[in-house]
Amino acid sequence: MLRIRYKLNLAVLATIAIGLVSLPAEPTKSVKWSAEKTKNYFSDLNDLNPGDGWDRAFDQLLIDQGKGPYSVESIKSFRPITKHPTVSAGETGTKQGFQGIKIRSNFDDVLTSEDPTIADAKEKKADLTGASFSYTRDFKADSDSWAANGSILMPFAWARSTHPHTGGPIELQSYGFIPSISFDRVSNSIDNSKDVDSLTFRLGAFAKTTGGPLFSQTFRGFATYGTSFGFNKSIPTAEFEYEPAFILNRELGIGTVHALLPTLGAGEDPSNAKKTFLAYRLRAYFHAEYGRIEDKGDATAAATGGFGRGGPVLQLRLAPFFSDKLNCTVTYEYFSRFTGLATHNYLLKVEPSYDISDAVSLKASYEKGGVNPIDQQVETFFIGLGVTL
Repeated sequence: MLRIRYKLNLAVLATIAIGLVSLPAEPTKSVKWSAEKTKNYFSDLNDLNPGDGWDRAFDQLLIDQGKGPYSVESIKSFRPITKHPTVSAGETGTKQGFQGIKIRSNFDDVLTSEDPTIADAKEKKADLTGASFSYTRDFKADSDSWAANGSILMPFAWARSTHPHTGGPIELQSYGFIPSISFDRVSNSIDNSKDVDSLTFRLGAFAKTTGGPLFSQTFRGFATYGTSFGFNKSIPTAEFEYEPAFILNRELGIGTVHALLPTLGAGEDPSNAKKTFLAYRLRAYFHAEYGRIEDKGDATAAATGGFGRGGPVLQLRLAPFFSDKLNCTVTYEYFSRFTGLATHNYLLKVEPSYDISDAVSLKASYEKGGVNPIDQQVETFFIGLGVTL
């Protein structure tokens, strides 16, 4: 009996062992993502790669693969259908290298996909201003006035087939450089006090990595040379910025979008969830700059000599802000002085916007403080209509 029992036990153990080796159910479950987790993952990708189609990715996945759960391999290799592919997508077929000539009102009047070196780039084309050229004839004053304001950008960018993730090795996701020339010229034939004369040469470079301890890291550096059309003013400047992005939980994170209202309940299918009407993105990055005012020209508020400063920039964007048409961005900059005589080292900006239609929006802004190299302080309020055709 003991021998028979021993043989039976060995048979049972062998059967169990074979079953554990061949049973695929548990390992498969360990590498599956729920619909909720997948949608949050796509939302994060959309935040870090705006315009690449990730905002429609989950709907596309529902059509292709149903309501889940989904294998991690299929999610990692998933590519959304994008109408306007950009260099940040990192997918096959994305335009690499020279991205074409862009004409804007200034070097910072760009989309994130057009110039990643601009930390506060615009979210959509309706927010762009565009270059302007004008001529005015005042018959009563017998005066002529012409104005030209704009910037010519020539971005070069490359992207690799990676996706933002936490953990694992640090990978280079995208990089590039963007030269530009900005001009602001106003000439009045009888009143020189109305003249504006500014010419700025700028070369920006960026690199974005993913992996490691953070969700992503972005490094931006740029050199500018400010002068006039007559080259009688000289302000060379070098600047550097570092911006991390990481997620604490579903409601908290830096550099990523998080929905506050309504919250998604446990086990709730995201495809059937109520529409978000309040979401935020909090950004925090470090800015440092060093330069010299060698010839201040007509910038009477400035002091010649070297200047250096650096500090944090905090930006909170609410979109949607209780309505898909309303959004608001609040930015605060504070730069400590390392060297030089600059006295104005903070700037507060509040910028609400309401989309009346796809082509028309009501915009407002309030600025107070000053962090520009010529030490000029401002306190302004603006309200107007933005029209994009």
